[in-house]
Amino acid sequence: MIIVRNGNRMVLDIMQQSVFPDRDYRLNPYVFSAAEENGGLLKNMETGMVVSLSDAELRLIEPLEQESVKGAALLEAGLGDCVKYGFLVEKETDDYQQYRQLCSLLPLLANEKPGTKIYTILPTTACNARCVYCYEEGLPVLSMSEETADKVVEFIEKTRWQDTVTLLWFGGEPLAGSKIISRICRGLREKCIPFRSQIITNATLMSAELLEEAVSLWCLESAQVSVDGLRADYEARKQYVNPASHHYDAMMDAVGRMLEKGIHVTLRCNYDGDNIDGLEAFAQEVRTRFACRDKLSFYPAMLFQVKSLESGIDLQRRIQSLKDRLVEMNLADNEKKRSALKTNYCGADSGDKNVVIAPDGQLYHCEHLPGNTAFGSVYDPDPVICSDPRAELEADEMCRTCPFLPECTPFYKNGCADYYANCRAFKQIDLEAVLRRIADEIQ
Repeated sequence: MIIVRNGNRMVLDIMQQSVFPDRDYRLNPYVFSAAEENGGLLKNMETGMVVSLSDAELRLIEPLEQESVKGAALLEAGLGDCVKYGFLVEKETDDYQQYRQLCSLLPLLANEKPGTKIYTILPTTACNARCVYCYEEGLPVLSMSEETADKVVEFIEKTRWQDTVTLLWFGGEPLAGSKIISRICRGLREKCIPFRSQIITNATLMSAELLEEAVSLWCLESAQVSVDGLRADYEARKQYVNPASHHYDAMMDAVGRMLEKGIHVTLRCNYDGDNIDGLEAFAQEVRTRFACRDKLSFYPAMLFQVKSLESGIDLQRRIQSLKDRLVEMNLADNEKKRSALKTNYCGADSGDKNVVIAPDGQLYHCEHLPGNTAFGSVYDPDPVICSDPRAELEADEMCRTCPFLPECTPFYKNGCADYYANCRAFKQIDLEAVLRRIADEIQ
């Protein structure tokens, strides 16, 4: 057994076990295996560790999904480390409860400062684009008032942790509310509250003048820019209200300006069966236009409406070749940075560490759950930030034995707005491709 990716040290320390020769051991259900020529790779989804096994070692390990083996046999085969690092567990282990205990223990061991770290703020739900796939279509258009913006500053002052906070600007199109963003940032500066900003935007409103303000006043560090591929696909799908000013070139020019200012830009390329064939050409255009940009990354994101269809699985398989090309072009996010065992999946299960603030000052656990799901307001005299009650739910029975549960959330099937029925198949296709790339690296 050879370790090819080190895992999370804290989780490994908690899970570390000795091998007892007379006890029975089986495969941990939160381990994913992928056979390769002359052996295979195993990833422990709880620790994040990836190991390479020889063909003989793999033949001994694979049957343990259904069977068990004595510790003495493992020691004799030199596979004691499979127990030590949590790939194999004692036969009677309650895997799900062990996972839940880890999720409870890790935040305590992290010993984080109290208070909120991330504020997702919607200065407006208005947008200058009319994306044909927009999930916000039909929602009321609201814009934050100056009074509410000032209350947001007071709210952050009351609830923040004693360190730099992150402001994530979301919408609608948040740049349509740039004056409100500036008012909030100016108010925080006046109160000497350290902060950094991130934004999710279509970027067409990011003029050179506004970018200067974003860097100097908003402390903007990163931007996720929504794109749709080549020019024809982009302009057919975005359908801007003012296409003479807001268009493909305006977006690309803004991306270039942000990169020149040192802002990390991630291009989120939304796709379905109609535009998938042009994405590699678009990626190549991006690479050529923004050559030698170490702060640029690109990832394809299937439209949520398509994920729930059977055809989505085929698209997920097809997109892997593009992901391979993105790695070759140095445009992909670094896979080595992916953490193991998410103790919180999103804002909804992050306790007091994350909150969403709507334009009217209402507080939410998740930006995808508008309507009557607010749990408070910045106008409350004593605001309290908490997790969504769903975070206390037990995982659905189907999810408890899913190998991907440690990088997901217990309530994913039980009410999460982003849940889709084919999630396990999607994750498996992705991880198989990642492990294949790792196998290529070590050959």
